[in-house]
Amino acid sequence: MAGGPLHVRDLWRPAGTTAALAVLSACDTVRGGAALPDEALTLGTAFQLAGFRHVIGALWAISDTLTVQLCEDLYAALAVPGGLDPERAASALHHAVRQVRAALPDLPELWAGYAHLPISPGRPGAGRRRTARDRAPARVRAGRARTR
Repeated sequence: MAGGPLHVRDLWRPAGTTAALAVLSACDTVRGGAALPDEALTLGTAFQLAGFRHVIGALWAISDTLTVQLCEDLYAALAVPGGLDPERAASALHHAVRQVRAALPDLPELWAGYAHLPISPGRPGAGRRRTARDRAPARVRAGRARTR
């Protein structure tokens, strides 16, 4: 970056502010580092920790030219009267990737590297990792609560 490295703390905002969508159109924005392959913090997850409900990024090196086209298709699919609907991020990315895939079906390295990282408010695991307890049927979770 022109102003120096971007740190996770640089993404924090005051409590009560919300952020809906971050589109990270650079290479490797949602891939963990080679030095720490088990590290869960990536640029994409840092944006999630900062409160962005939807993050779109790249798992590996991506083509600048194709990313421009993909982003045009992505934003066209996000468009609604009066702005953008971030809740359409997953389907918009799917649509945009399918457009590139249709043009270059034999080159998945050019279109398969894009990822959507969602956090849905009000759902189990929103803002934190899901646990086996979250995935248990509601009646099992209720039974566990009564036995404590």
